[in-house]
Amino acid sequence: MMKNTEKRLSKLPLKRTISMWGIPKYPLILGLLVSMALAKDVVGVALFDGNPNYTHQATNLFAEGLHDLGYRVIDRSYTDKLIKELKYQNSGMVDDGYQPGEQLPVDYLFVGNVSVVVSTQGVAYTNSYVNIRMIDVRTGEVTWHVNAKDPRLFTWVIDMNSSVKHAVKSALKSFKRRINDNK
Repeated sequence: MMKNTEKRLSKLPLKRTISMWGIPKYPLILGLLVSMALAKDVVGVALFDGNPNYTHQATNLFAEGLHDLGYRVIDRSYTDKLIKELKYQNSGMVDDGYQPGEQLPVDYLFVGNVSVVVSTQGVAYTNSYVNIRMIDVRTGEVTWHVNAKDPRLFTWVIDMNSSVKHAVKSALKSFKRRINDNK
């Protein structure tokens, strides 16, 4: 496994950039590998369902928040595209493509949906809701869930992206409380 990792890392364009700056490449690569090994559980984040205008934004914000909390986050939003790329790399058109099965397995998968409710009674405002579940991949058990909304009272209709952002931040706060309660 380590030999294969070194082989793949040696082909990264980053190697040339590191060498140009005079930074020794192996201590840096070793540091990256150690930090990855010390990270918390490996989690996957699937593309959230719901309002198509905001699902990518909410999924990305939630994944970034998990990463900031120290989790190794695997993007499961584009699995179909990754499979297509692996097939292409193994077609013989690419020298030394990756082999199927080299992707990291995830311990937990986050799934969710995004909804935006617009009210035009009197003053036009909106509110965003995210429903997120954390599923243990081995057992299928839902180990955490949250129904979060934009905590602000009134959000103008033109501010829907901001509303989704606040709803996701609210969900991440709930998840962070769960982590702290389990310590």
